[in-house]
Amino acid sequence: MEPIPSINDLRKSRGGYFVLWATPLGENTPFEVTREVPVIIEDRCPTSPYCPGERIPRIEPSAGSARPARTWSYAEDRSFEVDAEACPFGFRSKAECYRHINTVAFKKGCVPRAMLRAYASFLSSIGYAIDIESFEEDDIRGDRILIAHGPIYNFHEFRIEIGPGGVRLFMVRNPYENQKPKTAERYM
Repeated sequence: MEPIPSINDLRKSRGGYFVLWATPLGENTPFEVTREVPVIIEDRCPTSPYCPGERIPRIEPSAGSARPARTWSYAEDRSFEVDAEACPFGFRSKAECYRHINTVAFKKGCVPRAMLRAYASFLSSIGYAIDIESFEEDDIRGDRILIAHGPIYNFHEFRIEIGPGGVRLFMVRNPYENQKPKTAERYM
């Protein structure tokens, strides 16, 4: 059996970005733990996550529905095309923009190296088993989003813990699926 790594080993050998996974004692499905991310994700683009000139999608009743109160859908601006000249970053597609937004939001939501021990110890002290997932700068390419940044459905469980320094720790899980990656390592 391989020894459980200490937090010092993890801090020395891993990247600068961390996602915590907190499993309530006696349970098997962990919560993904992340920090609060500001509403304006990217300061250089005040309209983010929408492009300058793009209409914001709105919720409208579905066409032909006999009961519109139960069948709503998003109405997107399908005629919109990205204008690289108007984009503060010069992006040529929404996919390029979304990868950038995902990267920025992921980094801001991760636990910083300096607070890793404090957050992990805090969650452990209030009854959670902690696993730590670490990322190097090059590992974050915008293809993964945090659970809290994706669609949250009525079956998701959501908690907020006020951690060290008054930081809000957002905890989200799908109770029917363990989403913790195999690369996450147990915190001692």
